[in-house]
Amino acid sequence: MFKEIADTKDKPKLSSIKVLLDQAVMVSITDAQGVILYVNKLFCKTSGYAESELIGKTHKLLSSGIHDAKFFSEMMLTINAGKIWRNEVCNKNKDGLLYWEDITIIPQIAASGAVRSFVTVRINVTRQVRDREKLHQQSYYDAMTKVLNRQGFYDKFSNFIKEIRNYQKNFYLAIFDIDNFKLINDTYGHASGDAVLQLLTARITALTKGRAVLGRLGGDEFILLFTNIYDEHSLTILLNQMMNIVTRPFKLKDVAGKHSISISMGIATYPIHGLKLPELMKKADLSLYNIKNAGGNNYQLHSNIIASIF
Repeated sequence: MFKEIADTKDKPKLSSIKVLLDQAVMVSITDAQGVILYVNKLFCKTSGYAESELIGKTHKLLSSGIHDAKFFSEMMLTINAGKIWRNEVCNKNKDGLLYWEDITIIPQIAASGAVRSFVTVRINVTRQVRDREKLHQQSYYDAMTKVLNRQGFYDKFSNFIKEIRNYQKNFYLAIFDIDNFKLINDTYGHASGDAVLQLLTARITALTKGRAVLGRLGGDEFILLFTNIYDEHSLTILLNQMMNIVTRPFKLKDVAGKHSISISMGIATYPIHGLKLPELMKKADLSLYNIKNAGGNNYQLHSNIIASIF
């Protein structure tokens, strides 16, 4: 078919179309085993590799390590079945810089019905992906402390619940605030108050990394989802570490001397104290209220005895 077209007066038009395509999209062709047979100029320019460095290799040369084995396994199952596959893929150029592509892989089927080669068309979508990431950051993260905001935490909790139900495990949720935080703002100003919030979140995030997710509900009120602690003994050890690290002295810019803070925290247990986030938050809040009334600088797990008081 292509030979027939090439022999006609439309041949110059085809050449023009190819030039335009080469400027707009990256194209590569591989054999059935994924060995690169052809790349166009834009592919070389974007990847940073010369044509001679790509021919005979596979696209693994561009692997960023961002995607897991399951991602590529599903891709291979699709294209080896002769079906078109499309997705966004993060690759790494010759200089080690990451870039995103909207990739479409089109299997070429031989007369026998077997896949004989693959044509891959790529569009650079790095800017669009980064714009999405920026929007996500603004929508789900607190601008000042860089931890999850209320909406971001709610979404994280929802996803975690879906995972945990399969294992039928208990987990813990805590709400805490800074004791006498208003006094810090009133005495040293809101800039110092913001610095304290940033210091607090940095310390707790570093301590709980891999074991909990921190979110800011507003003001000096925070929420913790313990994602990798399922027994009270382990929880108590971490909470004691947290109370100690929070009270370590620190300096405030343009304020003389060293300062320290303390926090009060209430904890609820899933599913004992509720199956949904509002239920757990209410029970954690009750325990927090109890601790504040007792003088603060402590934590308390919710109990039915506390609940009966209110």
